[in-house]
Amino acid sequence: SKYSVSSTSSEKHHKCDLVDIRLTKSSSLINHERTLTEKQSDKCHDCGINCSCSSNLTVHTKINIGEKPYNCDSAFTKPSSLDRHIEIHTGEKSYKCNV
Repeated sequence: SKYSVSSTSSEKHHKCDLVDIRLTKSSSLINHERTLTEKQSDKCHDCGINCSCSSNLTVHTKINIGEKPYNCDSAFTKPSSLDRHIEIHTGEKSYKCNV
């Protein structure tokens, strides 16, 4: 699917075709749809949740056992500033130039 989102927008433009949900990032939509459509070998043994990849399962498992491996003292007044900051930690690029 092709999506066009301005870099200043925090609106949820990315709609799942399978369930009634909209997401702000195309990468989040891709991961969400993977969890719905693919057979998952990355399934949590504790709660049964399917993860889109093994790294997500690792993070999920740490959450289940209460481990908090990530430390960041940053705080933000706007959700959009937090989203941009999180990209520093994840390496995710939210917006792609289509030119």
